[in-house]
Amino acid sequence: MKLKKGSALIKLLSAAGISIGAIAAFNKISFLKGRKNEEDTNGEYYQWTYGKIYYKTAGNGKPLLLLHSLYPGCCMAEWDETVNQLSAKYKVYTIDMLGYGMSDKPKMTYTAFIYASLIKDFIENVIKSPACVLAANGSGAAAVTAAKIYQNCITKLMIVSPNGVNDDMAVNSSRIKRIIMEIPLMGTAYYNIMTSKTAISMFVKKYGFLSKEIDRSDFIKEMYHSAHSENGNARYAFASFITNYMNMDIKQYISSLNMPLCVAWGEENELNSFENMKMLRDIMPKAVYFIFEKTKIFPHIENPIEFSNCAEGFFR
Repeated sequence: MKLKKGSALIKLLSAAGISIGAIAAFNKISFLKGRKNEEDTNGEYYQWTYGKIYYKTAGNGKPLLLLHSLYPGCCMAEWDETVNQLSAKYKVYTIDMLGYGMSDKPKMTYTAFIYASLIKDFIENVIKSPACVLAANGSGAAAVTAAKIYQNCITKLMIVSPNGVNDDMAVNSSRIKRIIMEIPLMGTAYYNIMTSKTAISMFVKKYGFLSKEIDRSDFIKEMYHSAHSENGNARYAFASFITNYMNMDIKQYISSLNMPLCVAWGEENELNSFENMKMLRDIMPKAVYFIFEKTKIFPHIENPIEFSNCAEGFFR
């Protein structure tokens, strides 16, 4: 009987070992496949309190800081078309937010307040003068927070379908879920499944763009590489994202802003309903509003010329 029990235990441990080994192999393969063949060396690093922040500059003129969305895999490449146009008249700064792209990815809880602090410090220490800010989706909530708390650092603010109008917030149980997803082996495996090329492609095609005729394979590839730019550590920002720690209610903040404000929205946005823009318009009737027809969460990519013209006109 003891022998049988021992044999069963050995089989159980062997099966567990094989499973753990398979998961570890899956994670390793995922990061090898997702890694870029050539490292991007055109940018610079700003040593921030919580890690190095990768950034680029283009053009000359009044400073303009662009902040990418916070969906998994997003990075500064989201703004490539916008930079090409706006850098003719502005000195444009693009950054990879902490936890994304080629910036550091420390183990911490990522919130709108953390990102607001990053925005303020980057403007003070790198740009070195108050700047205009253009922020998309999740970064929009962080930019509103920075504009409210650090009122002297942002001169004009344009936000694209910002989160924080009608979002779920983190609750007590969210902490346990976030910690579980940060576990090295299982958390990394879950992250790799959710940021596989197939998963990113499905997200982009369903929620990113309305037009199905345009090939988005390069953008999908960029998001995929960005999501796997540092072995496993991007799961920390991802864990905060899907457990709503990045969310906050911006309505009270935005109603008290003193600088010029512009709100842009993709009319077909399914993740952040166009009804939320109407809510902001009731709160801030004097702000400038742009509605981009036949676009979803990335109107700046799907309709780059008209978007950049609107942005240029607002920041002028």
